[in-house]
Amino acid sequence: MRHDIGNSIQAPTPLPWDSKFFGFTVGQWLSQGHDTAVPNTSWNAFQLVYAFTENPWDAAFPKGFQCSYQGQHIHYRCAAQPMSVAACIHSYKGEAVDARACRELACVAGHVSRFRQDPKMTHQQFQDLYHTWMDTSLSGARADSVLYIKENEMIVGLLTGKTEGKTAKIGLIAVHPSRQNEQMGQSLLQAYIQSAHQHGLEEVWVTTQGSNAQAQNAFQRAGFQRASHQYVYHFWKA
Repeated sequence: MRHDIGNSIQAPTPLPWDSKFFGFTVGQWLSQGHDTAVPNTSWNAFQLVYAFTENPWDAAFPKGFQCSYQGQHIHYRCAAQPMSVAACIHSYKGEAVDARACRELACVAGHVSRFRQDPKMTHQQFQDLYHTWMDTSLSGARADSVLYIKENEMIVGLLTGKTEGKTAKIGLIAVHPSRQNEQMGQSLLQAYIQSAHQHGLEEVWVTTQGSNAQAQNAFQRAGFQRASHQYVYHFWKA
């Protein structure tokens, strides 16, 4: 049963980076339920709101907004531990790399992301977002670790990660479509787990879409265990 909560939902948190990137106001709303919502009308200040909940949305959608995307984020974790590292793995140290190939792999990593699946997001917006994610990972602004596999002068796989406290978090991971099913993804994951262990970290975390069975299977094969999940919604102002 849906309960008409209308404008009684609490205020979203503004997301300045997303707002600047997309050129309109974007907010984020986190909730463990809808029964304790605070009355206000501040949702009207946003063009787009990302909503994250622990349970499926069981109330009426916010008045004046349309839901264009519904999905799940599945969070996996693995203990940082010794792993063998394949000789093909390189750790980016600022050397010259094929930025175009890296950008293309970033889009491969996001091919089932919420930004790709939301019909109100243009393909150009999706590409620009993941290109920027890759560029800022290489610059060190968004990642402190970039691993890649290079064969015949071509980058065919990569992984980006960032340390938060005693935890290493994977951002992007992708293998070129023509080279999948060759264990390259497993090699990248093992190398990052080993790197986290070498740097004295405790755990490695990664998040993927609930619809991405291929990625989930890959993480489980590498020793990751499912830790938690979130339901994710995109609400656009009508």
